[in-house]
Amino acid sequence: MYASELQTIRRAVEAGALEAFRASRPGRRKAVTVAKEDHDRLRQELADKEHAFAELMVMFTALKKKVNLD
Repeated sequence: MYASELQTIRRAVEAGALEAFRASRPGRRKAVTVAKEDHDRLRQELADKEHAFAELMVMFTALKKKVNLD
């Protein structure tokens, strides 16, 4: 490998790094706003799924106990 090839590679790497650095915006990200209706709907959906998950866990635990006892 020749020194000129290494210089070309170094320049390409440096240019790519600088471009990536320019593309990234350091600092806080802007807050995403969501309509209150959407927020309430999503909270309710989460609560429903948590409730369904809890019921499934109860059924799973009961089934597991039954299988282990037999």
